[in-house]
Amino acid sequence: VEQGRLTELIATGAPLHRCLIAITAAIERLCPGLRSAVLVADRDGRGFEAGFSAELPPSFAEGVRGAIIEEKAIGTCGTAVFKGEPVECADIERDPRWAPEWRAHMRAHGIAACFSQPVPGPEGCSSASLVVCLDEARPATSRERQLARFGAQLAALAIEHDLAAARIRENEARLRSVLDGMAEGHAFLAPDFTILDINAEGLRLDTRPRDEIVGRTHWEAFPGSDELEIGRVLMRVMAER
Repeated sequence: VEQGRLTELIATGAPLHRCLIAITAAIERLCPGLRSAVLVADRDGRGFEAGFSAELPPSFAEGVRGAIIEEKAIGTCGTAVFKGEPVECADIERDPRWAPEWRAHMRAHGIAACFSQPVPGPEGCSSASLVVCLDEARPATSRERQLARFGAQLAALAIEHDLAAARIRENEARLRSVLDGMAEGHAFLAPDFTILDINAEGLRLDTRPRDEIVGRTHWEAFPGSDELEIGRVLMRVMAER
């Protein structure tokens, strides 16, 4: 049930932060009392740029923002992303991998042990770490490890979806720049003659606002054009496609 609900949330294009917070909330519902967070790496994979959690306060993510990702990095999360494999710490106070400032940060948030699961990213690199946080010094249970893997898989899907949407927006912005740089007016039609877009010169020549043109069919936007040569040409071109 949780997986289906979260997959639907991701597929409908909900913002990344909302998806990642929803994943950590689902983990807590499946295992009451278990806190978790998703720490997202920057595009270069050199540091953490953001963190999201339903149960942990904002200060937790703020404290790790900008932390460097390397083999020996902020306990389990940085190492998990760097190595691309799960990393566990059963006792943060006694584990020598933790620098004093990071140990203090975990202590301040009531975290005594943790288990970090890398989130798979593009080209085989990890894009984030999902960490489950324990309030007592002990190894994670098999159930807790399973939930970390569950959350990491969904986080990977959410991040991939977000990256794909960002690429589409970037491509659209580049296309818009090219179109608006054209000296001639151009409108772009769907097979049913719906006007999908019109460039800046087209708007200047027409003089109407974009929302009075885009989304309407060519015939609605330009009444009577079906009786003109341009209308006959459009119908012939569409028929030949």
